[in-house]
Amino acid sequence: MTDTGERSADRKAQERRQQASVVEGLSTMLAGDEQLLGFARGELAGGWRGKLALGPEAFFAPDVNVGLTDRRLILQHIHTRDGRPSEILPHEFDLADIVSVQCVDVETFGGAPACRIAIRFTNDQTCRVRLRGQANVDASRALTEVFRTVSRDRLASTAAETRCGRCGHVLSEPGRFCPYCGSARTDAPASAPTTDAAPAKVEEPTEQQTAQPEPVAAAAVPGTAALESETADAEIEDEIHRFTEEGGSPAAVEKDDLAVGNDDLAEERKD
Repeated sequence: MTDTGERSADRKAQERRQQASVVEGLSTMLAGDEQLLGFARGELAGGWRGKLALGPEAFFAPDVNVGLTDRRLILQHIHTRDGRPSEILPHEFDLADIVSVQCVDVETFGGAPACRIAIRFTNDQTCRVRLRGQANVDASRALTEVFRTVSRDRLASTAAETRCGRCGHVLSEPGRFCPYCGSARTDAPASAPTTDAAPAKVEEPTEQQTAQPEPVAAAAVPGTAALESETADAEIEDEIHRFTEEGGSPAAVEKDDLAVGNDDLAEERKD
């Protein structure tokens, strides 16, 4: 029990010394009013086939301090032996150039906890940092949560604020001109149109537009005349049969009806 407690105390003391070294190294890069919101220490992951977006110097100093401020994300190269900042220039990324920061757990099969931070930029490039140890895993998870909060607040403030189109200063008060550069503001309300303008002239439709299209004659269907002739003959036979039953002369009816039917058929064919 004593050995286990001593090992746990030694591990925690080592983690505290590492965290102090990370904060000390990142503090040398902060501006006067810049705040360090999250930090961790890890190792750059990737290769030559498009996954390593930081340059070949990352192979010479893969160990980095990861720092998140209210303005940017910092990857500071360090010496592996003592954890001090390296002479290689650090990588700095504005928060506006970062799309997402995600923390993914890595399976270690019973070993020390580990995770991976995946950083995706607006130019579709990515950067991955592998972190080992429970303290770094917890710090990386907190860093990603802080990034989501800062990004959400930044997007909300950017959508609400108004900037000058020429000098880029934030304009907190309404006006027609920018108080910094004096240029006219593009977001100023436009002047109301005058009511003395002449009404728009309505053009009358021309003769070509009002002309009605001529009706198109129906095309003759083959076999229509023969069908009409058969229909007329059938009607005449029915009339003769009916007149004969009433006591009339079939010959007279047939002669008169045939003459009338032929005249009608001739007129229809003529039309």
